[in-house]
Amino acid sequence: MIIQTIRYSNLIYATIIIFFLLIVLVFYRALVIKNKRIKKINIEENENSIIHQERLFRLIEIDTPSFSEGENYNKFKTIIEEQFPLIHKFLEKEKVGGNTIYSYKSRVIAAPSVLFASHIDYIGNHIDAYKDNSYIYGNGTFDSKSLVYVIFETVEAVLLEKEKLDINLTIVITNDDEAKKDGLSKIINLFLKRGNFFNLVVEEGSGIIDSEVYGLKSTYALVGLGVSGQVQLRFEASSDEYLHKFIQEINKPKFFKMKVDNKSIKVLSKIAKDMNFKDRFFLNNSFIFKRKAKKIVEVKYHEIEKMLKTNLKISNINYFENKCYVDVIFELSTHEKAADILIHLDDMMTKFKIDYKILNVINSSKITRTSTYGYNFIKKAINDVFKNLYIAPIIVTNISERRYFDRVSDCVIRFSPLYYDFESFKAANSVDSRINSSSLESGINFYKYILNNYNKKRWFFTFLNLCNFFF
Repeated sequence: MIIQTIRYSNLIYATIIIFFLLIVLVFYRALVIKNKRIKKINIEENENSIIHQERLFRLIEIDTPSFSEGENYNKFKTIIEEQFPLIHKFLEKEKVGGNTIYSYKSRVIAAPSVLFASHIDYIGNHIDAYKDNSYIYGNGTFDSKSLVYVIFETVEAVLLEKEKLDINLTIVITNDDEAKKDGLSKIINLFLKRGNFFNLVVEEGSGIIDSEVYGLKSTYALVGLGVSGQVQLRFEASSDEYLHKFIQEINKPKFFKMKVDNKSIKVLSKIAKDMNFKDRFFLNNSFIFKRKAKKIVEVKYHEIEKMLKTNLKISNINYFENKCYVDVIFELSTHEKAADILIHLDDMMTKFKIDYKILNVINSSKITRTSTYGYNFIKKAINDVFKNLYIAPIIVTNISERRYFDRVSDCVIRFSPLYYDFESFKAANSVDSRINSSSLESGINFYKYILNNYNKKRWFFTFLNLCNFFF
């Protein structure tokens, strides 16, 4: 009896000690795992700003909307050839529909293969291009002629300096990216047919986020490692009144909720380092305080919440014969699949007598691991060029950012090195869409870092592959 009492007492003591250590660990994480200083990106006008402004403006003022062909696209390609003669001299150009592939085969033995990708078209209202001080206004300043310009300007500059590249480089520029993506699909299939495989793919996706966007103190570079899935549903009803009420219900901010899981914990722990002690305490330890961390994000950090929950894109109500219908795109969170959406909607569809059809389902992409050489190389490139910001990996929830390059590479990074201040970020899809031409030089330096340094790290890349093989 005495022995049993002693054992029971020891168990109590052990439990108390473990609990105490856990409390210490939790407070330690909140106190120590934090950003020790505020980092704010500083984009200043430089000696090349005016040159970049003039050269990019020539591309922006040519209107190239989605589904459009012909004269304007020919004008755009003519100016590209005029502005970047060395690219057209040293790189092989190949047309795939209205899209273009530029490729360079390096003379370096066993040179790695890198792919840069962007597009030139847009969906939305026409915006007359104009310049105002250091800013350029018009379609393509945000999405995505500015990025095309930066990529081309970088390659042109390196070729001018060295007359060669130390890597095998492929550049993919599409003009149906915002439309059906038919051209991109053909390009991917062409790469698969030829057996092309890329050590690193850098495509547009996430980017450098002003601190005000997420309500943080510092500037963050969000590096996209993958894209979550998407489901498109058509909802039909005999009455538009029922359809209106149904849409109002499912479009309420709290109808779809974020979830604190293994993927979101990684994002929250990175961003939490920039928060006040109370928020940092719960978000740094969200694996314990999941409910509290979730509530903090929902109440105070709405833009962060959007990254971690399912988002909706709803069409106008259409009428056909005696019925009406609406199409809804569900940009899925990392913790939901198409079946989860239907289960979640079931009660509402029953309540408002709604029928549904599945129009399209797109699965999530492969996720690039943070342990890969490519991801860590991109982090080093960001730190080397921008210096004064923090970096966090994310899973992109906007399916339009998925371009299927994960079929031809194990390391696809979705990142644009162009910085937009808070006002420019808010105006991205409006008639005030703009970019500060002073930020273009930093974007060029980012791609230059890749072109000039990726091949120098081949020994490390080989070492990592050997480690992965043996361990």
